[in-house]
Amino acid sequence: KAEFLDEMELNMPWRELVSLVAAAALAKQAGRVPFRLEAVPPLHFMQHWFGLNDLAMKEALFDIPLSRDFAGLRQHNVLPDLFTILRIKHLLKAYQLVEQILSIVNATLSATRNSTGLGKCTREPEMSQTKKGDLRAST
Repeated sequence: KAEFLDEMELNMPWRELVSLVAAAALAKQAGRVPFRLEAVPPLHFMQHWFGLNDLAMKEALFDIPLSRDFAGLRQHNVLPDLFTILRIKHLLKAYQLVEQILSIVNATLSATRNSTGLGKCTREPEMSQTKKGDLRAST
C-alpha cells in the first residue's frame, strides 16, 4: 500500500482536484466547509482504491498512520468522523464532482503514462507463449 500511495502522491493532480472541490464547497454557501478541503480528494480515492465503506475509511484514518499521511492529516488532531465522510460524499455527488475528478485524473495519468513510455507494452524476447501441456518452452 505504501508504494502504491507514494506513486499516486507523485502522479495525481492534487491542486486541480482540491480547487474543484473548493469551488463546489464555496458554491454551497450553507453550513460549514466539509473538513479540510485538501483531504477530500485523497479520502475519496482511498475509499475507492481499497474498497472502503464510510465506516472503514473512518477506522483506517484512526488506526493506520499511512492513511492519515496520505490524506495530509498527520499533523491534525481532528480526524473526520463518519458524518463528515458522508457529507464529503454528498458534496461530491451533489455537484457531480466524481465524474469531473475522474476525467481530470484519467487525462493526467494518460499524459504521464505516455510521456514516460509506460503505455508501451513490450515483450522480452526470451519469453514465449506455450500451449497447455507443452513443456518445451520451459526448458
